Amino acid sequence: MNKCINLFLLSWMLMLVTANKIAAQLLPDKNTTIDISGTWMFQIDSLDKGLPEKWYSTKLKDKIKLPGSMTTNGKGNDITVNTPWTGEIVDSSWFKKPEYARYRKPGNIKVPFWLQPEKYYKGAAWYQKTITIPASW
Repeated sequence: MNKCINLFLLSWMLMLVTANKIAAQLLPDKNTTIDISGTWMFQIDSLDKGLPEKWYSTKLKDKIKLPGSMTTNGKGNDITVNTPWTGEIVDSSWFKKPEYARYRKPGNIKVPFWLQPEKYYKGAAWYQKTITIPASW
C-alpha cells in the first residue's frame, strides 16, 4: 500500500513539474512589463473625422502626457457660461446678479461647481504611441 501511495505521489509531482515547465515556455515572464507611461501623440476629434480620414494610419499632431487626463494636460475647450456641465446650476442668480458678473467673463469663468476644471471636452480623442513587443513574448 505504501508503494502505491508513493508511486501515486511521485507521478503527481512529475505531472506538476512538467506542467510548470510547459507553462513557463508558453507564458511571458511575470516580471516582464512594458511601461507605456510618458509622452503620447494625441488629437481631439470633435468633428468625428478620425475614422473616415484614417487617423490611425497617420502621425497625430499634438502630444499628451500619460498617466494623466485631458484636463491635467490642458487639453479641451476653455470653459464658458454655456459649457454643458453634467450638473446644473439651480440658483439662477449666478447668471443674473451683478456680484457674479466678473465670474462670467471669458478668461475668468468660475462656476459654482466643486472641482471645476479649467478645460472641458466631451467627445472622441485619439491617443497614439509606438511600443516594441519583445520577440520572446
